[in-house]
Amino acid sequence: MGLDEVTKLVAEELGQMEEVLAKELSSDFPLVDELVKYVGKNAGKRLRPAVLFLSAQTTGEVYPAHIQAAAAVELIHTATLVHDDILDGARMRRNVATINSHWGRDTAILLGDYLFSLAFTIASPLADGRIPTILAETTNAVCEGELVQTLKRNNLELTEEDYLRIISRKTASLWATSPRLGAILSGNGGQDAEALRRYGWNLGMAFQIVDDLLDITGDERVMGKSLGTDVALGKVTLPVIWLLSNGSTSARKEALAILKSESSNKRACLKEVIDRSDASRYSLVKAQKYIQTGTQEIEYFPPSKAKEALLSLGEHILNQRNKSR
Repeated sequence: MGLDEVTKLVAEELGQMEEVLAKELSSDFPLVDELVKYVGKNAGKRLRPAVLFLSAQTTGEVYPAHIQAAAAVELIHTATLVHDDILDGARMRRNVATINSHWGRDTAILLGDYLFSLAFTIASPLADGRIPTILAETTNAVCEGELVQTLKRNNLELTEEDYLRIISRKTASLWATSPRLGAILSGNGGQDAEALRRYGWNLGMAFQIVDDLLDITGDERVMGKSLGTDVALGKVTLPVIWLLSNGSTSARKEALAILKSESSNKRACLKEVIDRSDASRYSLVKAQKYIQTGTQEIEYFPPSKAKEALLSLGEHILNQRNKSR
């Protein structure tokens, strides 16, 4: 099932969520209103809300609370992207200028904070009091992962285990929360919610591994965002960890020289070394294993279009690899 077919299954729900976001992303202050509307109109694929709605359909029905929860999830995700772009010094995302490149770092910091706050404003009225708590715990995990990654910059002794712990928090935690909330709000807070949480976590791990690989090997024109930021900022990711641990002696020496250099062409140089090694293949195999584990978690659910869509999202994540040259 293609991504267009997946989102078509929840098109009505996504539309209702967009209405909530359009209403909430507004301000009486014209400058703030301009900022939040800029963020709102440059939306991504809305994958996390889609997973939330598909999980609700898999386990029961979609209720108004799902719409509110999905809007909160998307705002948290958007806030993390605004802050990520600051940390990475990224100038482009989704083929448009980032907030920090257009309005400056200080404005971007405050806008990210505003979006986090707005997410909890939307979630707090929900009748199920667990939802704001789960979202708060998730936000804490995301921030914790980002903090550790920032503190570990330029640490060329970072292990694969260290890396996986970082991405488990900074990325997989929100992916895990989305389907979990879908099940809980459908009245299935036990085994079903836990299975879907594990499904989402595994897909989130795969998503970040592929994304990190593409930061080195991808094509900016296709990806629609700034690439090479991990290398430039000293963020050590899985392909680099594999190369430094398992590459040939000459490849390790070459990679270390590139990583320690001040060259403005580090990404292209590192890409050449990685392309000659098995680092990309190792990363993709690792991502594939996470996807297989995740899909196995939800195999027990009865057949449905929603379940089929959830199962197909793993292939979409792996297909992002085609966005490299």
